[in-house]
Amino acid sequence: MSNKVLENINQTKNYLDNFLSDKYGPEFNSAIYLASYTNSVGNVFLKKIFRVSDKSFFKNIFLDIISGLKISGKIIKNDTIEKKFSKIVFSWGFKKNFEDNGSFNDKYFNINSAKKNNFLWFIIYMDKKIPDKIDKNIVIFKVYGNLLLNFFSWLKFILINFKFLFKGIDYFLHNISSSNFLSKKLINSSKEIFSKDFDEILFPYEGQPFQNEIIKYFKKKKNKVISIGYIHSPPLAVPTNFIYKDSCPDKIFLNGSDQRFCFENILGWPSKKIVEIPSLRFNEIAEDIEDSIFFPNVINQPEKILESLIYINNNIIELNNFNIRNHPASLKNKTNLELIKKIKEKFNIKDNKTINFNKKLIFIGNSGAIIESLERGYDVIQICENSSFDFYSNNVWKSIKSELIAKDIYAYRLKEKGNLISFGKIDTNIDTILNDKK
Repeated sequence: MSNKVLENINQTKNYLDNFLSDKYGPEFNSAIYLASYTNSVGNVFLKKIFRVSDKSFFKNIFLDIISGLKISGKIIKNDTIEKKFSKIVFSWGFKKNFEDNGSFNDKYFNINSAKKNNFLWFIIYMDKKIPDKIDKNIVIFKVYGNLLLNFFSWLKFILINFKFLFKGIDYFLHNISSSNFLSKKLINSSKEIFSKDFDEILFPYEGQPFQNEIIKYFKKKKNKVISIGYIHSPPLAVPTNFIYKDSCPDKIFLNGSDQRFCFENILGWPSKKIVEIPSLRFNEIAEDIEDSIFFPNVINQPEKILESLIYINNNIIELNNFNIRNHPASLKNKTNLELIKKIKEKFNIKDNKTINFNKKLIFIGNSGAIIESLERGYDVIQICENSSFDFYSNNVWKSIKSELIAKDIYAYRLKEKGNLISFGKIDTNIDTILNDKK
């Protein structure tokens, strides 16, 4: 399995390289988002590259494209931006991240926006209700809006991109994905803001099309702007969304030597673009987690998961005292809730049980939290729904040792701590990136 993961990543690099010829200019491959952890157009084609059976091929493509109807892309700001800002920080946020004074708590860079008044904070806003107050150095890009009002702009987007159909069906579908629609909406809505003289642009980087599009836009308009990406998430099992492209940031900041090895030797990043720092998001001090089963956002094979948990209970560790943690985005997800009910009935799990801190965690599917947990000293078992995307190979992540317990069930431990995530101090923040390391 370990060699297969590396082979699949190399095949993905070849797939992306196919779109670098003049035939695909000027867009090339910047709109292609091959993430292993989302149900999307890119994920569908990633399964095709990995030779993974996908019974929902057309359904997932349709659902991704049609979800563009939800995207409004409305700009909301305190007033016209007159002040000169040296840097612009692009981040994600919800209403809960805003203080009453209108400032924004950025969990990715571990800082409040009020502490950097010379930065403009551009928030990709994921809630419907807007904060009552917005600080003067904050711009909100409200993603979601009225479906009916979005229809004509979405339809126009589809028609404009119809020309890509003649360059290949794959390429056409990538370009009409909801993630690419978001990127075009963001650029078209923000040109007045982007016309200001920024020295640097910063991202909690994921390789998303809107990030690629922003970098391309600033490079075209202002050649001296430096783009900086920070890898905020723990290492992914299959990090194909981070494969190097021409539209990637000028500098990428990572949190461990294993990450540096992966980005440089597997994902194709030039060594001079990589900087290794302690994590801004994850620090050394964290609360203990009780013995738990962690659910992902989406579960596609609930019966398989239940059978795997029965095997673990019968052969490895009793699950009666485990807590169940549903994904925050799936608190009303019918499939997740029905499976949770069955697990509680099967293993007699009580909602108000005694908490046990035995440092044992079980993860279902794809989760970067596996790595954070290993670095914090937990025993980790993973139930893979799709091993091609979920399994952590030591050919990619050098410090991991895995043990196959049963089909699609793995136990992990670390050869050495600190290589996958180098935890920061409590006061580690965005200044780590800006202190003459770029």
